[in-house]
Order: sequence, then C-alpha cells, then structure tokens
Amino acid sequence: MATRKAQVQTAILAAFLAAGAGVVWAAGVGIVYLVVAALFPVTEEVREQLYVLPDGRPAIARPEKGDVVFRTLDGKPAKPPYWPGVAPAALKEDLREPELQALDWQSRLVYLSRYWRKGFFWFFVHDGDSPGRGYILGSDIETKRATAYVGTKGFRSDKPPYEEQFRMDVRNLKKYETYQNRFLFLVTEDGLVLVDFEQRMVRCLGKVPDVISAQESRRDPLIRDPYQEAVPDLLLVRTPDHVVSIDFEGREVERWVIPPGLRGAPLSWQRLPNRQSLVRTTNLQGRLGNELFWIEPTGKVVRHLQVDLAVIKPDHRPWTTRLAQKMAQLLAVPSAPVLGLILAGDPWDFEASGRSRPRSLPYPLALAGAWRDYRWSIEVNLVLAAVLSVCCYRRHRGHGLPAAGGWALFVLIFGVPAYLGYLAHRKWPERLPCPSCQQPVPRDRPGCLACGKEFPQPALTGVEVFA
Repeated sequence: MATRKAQVQTAILAAFLAAGAGVVWAAGVGIVYLVVAALFPVTEEVREQLYVLPDGRPAIARPEKGDVVFRTLDGKPAKPPYWPGVAPAALKEDLREPELQALDWQSRLVYLSRYWRKGFFWFFVHDGDSPGRGYILGSDIETKRATAYVGTKGFRSDKPPYEEQFRMDVRNLKKYETYQNRFLFLVTEDGLVLVDFEQRMVRCLGKVPDVISAQESRRDPLIRDPYQEAVPDLLLVRTPDHVVSIDFEGREVERWVIPPGLRGAPLSWQRLPNRQSLVRTTNLQGRLGNELFWIEPTGKVVRHLQVDLAVIKPDHRPWTTRLAQKMAQLLAVPSAPVLGLILAGDPWDFEASGRSRPRSLPYPLALAGAWRDYRWSIEVNLVLAAVLSVCCYRRHRGHGLPAAGGWALFVLIFGVPAYLGYLAHRKWPERLPCPSCQQPVPRDRPGCLACGKEFPQPALTGVEVFA
C-alpha cells in the first residue's frame, strides 16, 4: 500500500514538473520569436493613398514614421483639422446576373452590419423566389441568438409574417455591405427603404426608377467640431445615367448626370461644397483608383486628373523572421496529441498565415485546413516524442524501476515537457561498471542489477570506527 502511494505521489510530482516545463518552454519560444522579429523588422514599401479633405480638396496621404503626412496635389503640406466623418459614397455598377440562378441557403443569407451600439449582428434572409420576399434578422452578439427582426412595419421580437416582409429581387442582395453603419437602404419593389438601427425605425422613401445602388452622404461634408458625430442626412442613389441625392424624408435634393464614359464602372462619389462632385473610379475589388473627375450637375467634366501614387508592393519579411515564425509554430506546443486536441476544439482560429478562418466555414473543412497547415508540426513533434519515449523506457529499465511502460506512454503523449519533468522528478543514482560483469548499473542497492552478485565491500583504510 505504501509503495502504491509513493508511486502516485511520484507521478503527480512529475506531472506538475512537466506542466511547469511546458509553460516555460512556450514562453521561451515566444520570447525568442519576438526578439528575432524585433532585430529583423518587417520592411514595407510606402503606401500612398488618395483622400478628400473636408473642404473638398483631394490630398495624398503618405505614412511616415508612424504618422500620416498629407500633401495637396501641387505638393504643398496639408493637414485636415479633423477626419471627414462620412466617406465618399461607393456607388456600385449593376451586379445582377441577367438570368436568375437557383440559390442555395448560404446565398440567400447576407451579412449586413455589425452595429455595435445595439449589440447585434444583422442579416438579410431571403426566400430565394423571384422577386421574392425577405426580412432582416438580428443576432445578439453575446448570446448568438436571433432576438430581433425587421419587416416593413418596423422592428419586432418575432419573425415578420409573409405580408410584412420586404418585396425585393434576390439578385439585389449583392449590393449590401454596411459593416458598422447605422443606416441601411434597401432597394425593394415598393421603393427605397431606410432602416435606422440606432432609432429602430423603418421608412419608405418612395420609388426611384431603375435604381442600381445607394449609399448615405451628408449635406455638409466639413466637420468643424472634433466631438461632432458625422451623421448622414442624405442618400445618394445611382441609376443607369444619373446620381440623385434624396433626404431622409424622400425628397429629391440634387441630381447629377453621369458622364457616358463612367456609366459602366463602379464609382466613388464625393459631394463638394460648390455643387460639383469629385468622382473616382474604382476597380472590381472596390479599391480606389487614381483617376479624378470633377463633374457638374449637367454631367460636364470640368477637370480630369491622373494622380501618380507610390508603387504598392506586398510586404516582405526577412528570412530570419520567417524561420523564427516557422520554429515557433513547430515548437510552441511540443505535444502532438495536445496540439491535435487544440486544433479539433477550434480549427477556425488556427491558420498558418496567422489569420482566422471565417466562422461560416463548415467544421470538417476548417478542421481539414488546420490539419493541412499544422500537419508537419504534429508529425515532427510525434517523432521527437517517440524518440524521447524510447529513451525514457530504456533509462527506467536501466535503473530497475517499475512501470517503465507507463512513464514511456506519459512522455509519448506530452512530449519534451514530460521528458523534462520525468528527469527532474527524482534524484538519479550514479551508474558505474559492475566489478563482476562490467555492465553499467546503478549503485543505489547492495547487488548488481545485471548479474545479481553483491558488490564487494570497499577496502579498509584504517580510519574506520566500529561500534
């Protein structure tokens, strides 16, 4: 009984030592990676971008020493007093396919906005028919449960009935990407619909023929007070040949003719104080181009300018930093089974590039991706643990101790930290050659572990004391 108790205490001590060694190991790997990354920092190319200042002047922003330096197009320094509160309206081209395709469930569920003040993720759910109907669903950020809904009659706590759902073409769903915006505008069969997530209000703004896209704007783009919230008060609506500004009561305020050469391209539309508009063309990915057009309400282009920006090249890291990152990925969790359990528990958060996988990705696909990214790490750690497990087994048998298989399994599962804990959990006796068989055996017992003969008594030196 006493022997079994001593073995359990020894195993607990080894487990604690292994856990401590694992923590120290992971911290050491992280510190080494941070030191290497600091000694060999990431080098980046200059990334210049175009901005429109609150007074309507275009400027070039250039990052320098952790700050952003602005200059006008003629090279003069410019620093806006405050950032523009409302970005230029991104008016997309017509993204609808000429023929309606059959849609699966994921295509009929569109992410709209994460408006954090009310604590909801907002989605649009369409029935997939043509033109069909749909409603807005609010998922609580904390509980992940659907607790809010929006229909034509406003906000409610349950799903709107069919007759109170929005009548709209399912192909229009590609237009809505509001992110954290307070307002959402829907192009429905009954007209433009304004949804205010802050005031929890739904309002129909009336019909505009042939609407392609819409986005909020402001009458006065100049922000004069740093504490003033830039709340939009206009809606810019794009049709095949016009851009129309409408207030939130549905009244038309201004109208611009789109020049024929720009009618087939996605546009970034900035209203200027002098009733002109500053238009930038965008590419298919939505990134702003560097062609500027100053347009009058009649569609006349009064100025066209091509702006030369610094060449944008992808970031690159020194080979030392890349090597340190690979080593950190390999050694941070030096236990193949533990790493496998971590990946299986949350495969979305582990990707070789450092970015998380989208939560919408099915679990089997996310797990397959995590295994693909970390397979080499698991295999290397498994081979290393197997080698250490064999060393542990031979050492334990070489000292004539019981439960050698159990200790070997312990090291195989938990890897390097377990082996370090195994080595530190007790004081190991010295192994010396046996005088009889010449085999290296431990000297913590009266006889040889290999041949069974007793060790000879040490020679008398004459200073011994016999009682």
